[in-house]
Amino acid sequence: MQTESNKITILGDSIMKGVFYNPCSSSLRDRYILSSDPIPTRCSRSLGIECVNLGRFGSTIVQGVEQLNRNSVTISNSKYTLLEFGGNDSDYDWQAIAHLPQQQHSPHTPLQIYKDTYRYAIRKIREAGSEPVILTLPPLDAERYFQFFTMNMTLEEKGNILKWLGGSISTISMGHELFNIETIKLAYSEGVSVIDITSAFLSIRNMSVFFCQDGIHPNESGQALIAEKIIEAFSAKVM
Repeated sequence: MQTESNKITILGDSIMKGVFYNPCSSSLRDRYILSSDPIPTRCSRSLGIECVNLGRFGSTIVQGVEQLNRNSVTISNSKYTLLEFGGNDSDYDWQAIAHLPQQQHSPHTPLQIYKDTYRYAIRKIREAGSEPVILTLPPLDAERYFQFFTMNMTLEEKGNILKWLGGSISTISMGHELFNIETIKLAYSEGVSVIDITSAFLSIRNMSVFFCQDGIHPNESGQALIAEKIIEAFSAKVM
């Protein structure tokens, strides 16, 4: 039975958590900091409703389902549940690739498992009486990301990764976009509303100004852009 609450519960990764990369920190463990005004807070303020932020740093869709199961009561008391996954799922163990570039390497969540688990999450949310809504993936800055995750690697290790990528750093973006496309296809096959933030970034000529130095986390301007698109989408719904 559909809940009467207008509350939105948000399941996602560090983007929803409000994580920024801080290159000025002297400690690697402190390089990531939390925004004082993350996307869910911006949305709650603008829409005038409660947005429960269950975003977690490094979360994949498998971990998202674990969060979903732990917070079943919150989900059942929410009119909408916004899902934001795929960025960590589509990423790789770059250290392993640097050391063994001749071997086969799978993303953190193999694509079929990603799709099956995401479908399971959608159906569990509906069973709980909440309406799932899917957020597309923001693009990444492949060049900047490559420089980031290889910063402490040797030239040989960097060369091994580049060889595995087929000689082009842009291959990183291709794998990321594959997960994005499959996420959109899954949403439409399950009849789930989609909020397209990918196009919002790609329509900007100098897209990199919306990302942190690591090339994957939107900076404050990037988070504001994502919040704007979410607010637009939910404002169009009957809240």
